[in-house]
Amino acid sequence: MNDVLIAAKDLTKTYRLYAKPSYKFLDVLGLLRGQGKYTEHHALNGVSLEIRRGEKVALIGRNGAGKSTLLKIITGVTQPTSGQLSVRSKASALLQIGSTFHPEFSGRENVLSYLAHLGVTGAEAEQKLLDAIEFSELEEYIDQPVKSYSTGMSARLMFSTSTIIQPELLVIDEILSVGDAYFAKKSYERIEELCSGGRTTMLLVTHDIYSAQKLCDRMIWIDNGRVLIDDVPEVVVRGYEDSIRVQEEARLKKKTLLALRSAGKKACCALVEIRELGGRHARAPIFFTRLSFQTAGGPQYSVDWKAEPGTGVASIVREGSCWGPLAEAAGKEGREMLNHGLYPKIAVQFSIPNLHLLDALEKGEAYFVVEAISEEAVELAATVEMAGKRLSLTPFALEAGRLTSARVEIASSNEKSYYSNALNTAGRQGTGAVLINTALLLGPDGKETFELEHGQPASFLFGYDIIDKSLHEESDICIVIFRKGTREDICHIITRELTLSFDKPNGTIRLDIEKITIGVGTYSVWMFIAKHGYFITEQTVFYTINPDVHLVLTDLLEFSVKGELFARNAAFVGEGKWSLIDSTSLNMKK
Repeated sequence: MNDVLIAAKDLTKTYRLYAKPSYKFLDVLGLLRGQGKYTEHHALNGVSLEIRRGEKVALIGRNGAGKSTLLKIITGVTQPTSGQLSVRSKASALLQIGSTFHPEFSGRENVLSYLAHLGVTGAEAEQKLLDAIEFSELEEYIDQPVKSYSTGMSARLMFSTSTIIQPELLVIDEILSVGDAYFAKKSYERIEELCSGGRTTMLLVTHDIYSAQKLCDRMIWIDNGRVLIDDVPEVVVRGYEDSIRVQEEARLKKKTLLALRSAGKKACCALVEIRELGGRHARAPIFFTRLSFQTAGGPQYSVDWKAEPGTGVASIVREGSCWGPLAEAAGKEGREMLNHGLYPKIAVQFSIPNLHLLDALEKGEAYFVVEAISEEAVELAATVEMAGKRLSLTPFALEAGRLTSARVEIASSNEKSYYSNALNTAGRQGTGAVLINTALLLGPDGKETFELEHGQPASFLFGYDIIDKSLHEESDICIVIFRKGTREDICHIITRELTLSFDKPNGTIRLDIEKITIGVGTYSVWMFIAKHGYFITEQTVFYTINPDVHLVLTDLLEFSVKGELFARNAAFVGEGKWSLIDSTSLNMKK
């Protein structure tokens, strides 16, 4: 039996954005002529996916990514521009707040109208109505016009109404983000009940990725009308968190380009970015002694390692780069590309009088020169941006321990882009100044285990390597224990007294716990290492782009806790000193 409920192949949805309102009217009549009257926006661009019966799927993404457009196509509200779509069910759709109920009708009338549309009337409809009123807790307001409801009240009634009948396909668009935590919890429980046993398939659009992670077993991330990642929630959430770093990197690059163009209005302004071919930090620092543009038979334009941006001289770009300090290696002056930092790349900027450099590069009459040395063999890739164009350079390799000079040209148009800025879905964030290479959980007998008994002692061991040669400080170290598969934060265990120093570049962090007091369940462990004072200071920057965060490692370790009935359904089971005393001995005022 085919259990595919929704099958989409190469779905596109294109909207025309008109330069003037009158152009839309002319286009409807088929009278619009000439160029430049409109542009096309691809809300969906080649989306292919399958959703099987009983799945709970979350669609996430930024505003305008295409999530709601996809739901509208699935529910028949709009039609795709091209592509194929098969929906083997009638959807019970709960779209944006206000899109379903008539504002002039009372809550009661709207519920009965909804049920009548589904063919439910008479005594059955009255019973369903009572169920909806009871669940929404709107008894006092059910006979008032919906236009008088607050946004939260409308959300309560719309959700209650859409779920009083067991739908085969339930579509929810952002409505759970409205209202209080109490009703949100009720809503999650109702959805879990509906979807139990594979009876209902759910599509949820939300910006609350952590709530979606608790509720759904699959997550699809849509960006710019395309499916970016389709995987289990844990993997998608890691990538989504890392996207903040990617967005910040793009913002810093745009800022650099604007400043460069403003300062060099009569010159050819170029921004060159270099990173390891896989898009991650190299295993060892790379020392650059020369970065320059060379024209055939013409002058050479080289980076001045001491120059500051804005001086008109080719210089390094500090923001969004992992440049080290000015130094010497192999008898030459230069700078290191560090193997740690928030952004695993370096950038340099040029302001060149030759306005035809772009043409020369594209014709092969100019090239880029790299001279560098690394302790480890590494492959690098680069891009150059100038005159509004972004060109990929051919990758180049450095041999271990040898000063290498490479002539790098523009990659041919039929070659792929070698420059990778892939999202990090491995669950490792931070500057990378410290790395964790092993993680062990020891039971009361001192042996490795993945299962603990409630109330017994346990030890966590974390093997570490220090990458940042300048690190020497008392660091804030924390493990965070979450319920497995969710972001339900159970407990933090913190120290601010351990000194991490490159003087001792590797070792083991040990945490001994006298008694395991968290409740029965399955848990995952995060490791968080930051600069001293991080956990007692209000943080205004998200941790993936915070330079004070050395390491965040998610889902580092998984373990389960077993125990007696009293330890079930509890986040924490504590102990204290209990006693019976004679009340007459207390000096209590009545």
